[in-house]
Amino acid sequence: MHAKKEGERYRVEYLGGTGVGGGTLLGLSKKLIGVDNVSHLEQLYAEGDLANVDLRIKDISKVHRYGGMNEDLTAANFGKLSDLATPADIALGVANLVTETVATLSLFAAKRFALSDVVLVGNLTAIDVIQKAFANLSTTFGVRFLIPENARFGTVIGAALNEKILG
Repeated sequence: MHAKKEGERYRVEYLGGTGVGGGTLLGLSKKLIGVDNVSHLEQLYAEGDLANVDLRIKDISKVHRYGGMNEDLTAANFGKLSDLATPADIALGVANLVTETVATLSLFAAKRFALSDVVLVGNLTAIDVIQKAFANLSTTFGVRFLIPENARFGTVIGAALNEKILG
């Protein structure tokens, strides 16, 4: 959503979305490693290593460096999945896939409106590794991903504030 104040009111425009989010995180984690409990996944994230799962820019060429580009950016999610990858590595890879998908779509929408701030809401915003991934992407792309207090309830709060629903 893009909201812009016009006088005393806000004009709100739907920008699109994706089906990739918390359900994707839990569904893939359950199918790939048999875990669909967020608390258990968070424990696994701490032990995971994306180097065993994702192909990154720095993996593509050891000789040529990409001037100024963050070489830890993902070139292909799960593009370097090792037979030795642990459940923790795979869990972290799923979290990274979801985070980068949401971030990429948000970055494209922000660019369309020349915005430098993106406000994130939903349950994913409560997961530490996802918060850190958004912070890293903020630095890389110059867009601030903001996670307000009570962000996990953002959709409900927004619906409650909508005049059409209340009036």
